[in-house]
Amino acid sequence: MMDKERQTQESGDVEATEAGLDDAVTAAKELIDAAKGSPVSTVRLQAEGAVVEIHGEGTPAAAAEAPDASATTETEAAPPAGQDEEQGGDSGLLEVKAPAVGVFYRRPAPDDPPFTEAGEHVGEDEQIGLIEAMKTYTPVKASRAGVVEEFRAEDEQVVEFEEVLATLRPDQAGG
Repeated sequence: MMDKERQTQESGDVEATEAGLDDAVTAAKELIDAAKGSPVSTVRLQAEGAVVEIHGEGTPAAAAEAPDASATTETEAAPPAGQDEEQGGDSGLLEVKAPAVGVFYRRPAPDDPPFTEAGEHVGEDEQIGLIEAMKTYTPVKASRAGVVEEFRAEDEQVVEFEEVLATLRPDQAGG
């Protein structure tokens, strides 16, 4: 008799969980509709143990989460997230920005040396760090060859989308 009671209770738990998930999905759909046309690119909803994360389409966030989002190319228009972007003024420095939300790591593994240090020269598309989110690792690369001026994010720091991680002084053209 105990087994039948346990099965009934487990069945009720599953139904309650499914109802909670249905409510979360409904709320997520409402958020998606409300966010259309707004500058919001990412929404995270957590309720009753269920987590729903929504990334808008056609926004910089959508481009940043593509598999090759870390591969950077310099353009005259504003570059997508995760790419270097010129700072204001005549400093000539480029900002390396986070291609996603997550934990920034300057080294490939805890016991390994950092990918690079401030003051060191890096090549075009050379990895200078990585971002981990939910066991997914996104490389952070320099879009141009140059010298890393400084890291603005510390190793193992939680970073936001498009947060400046480092600054880079690019090599002079032809040099």
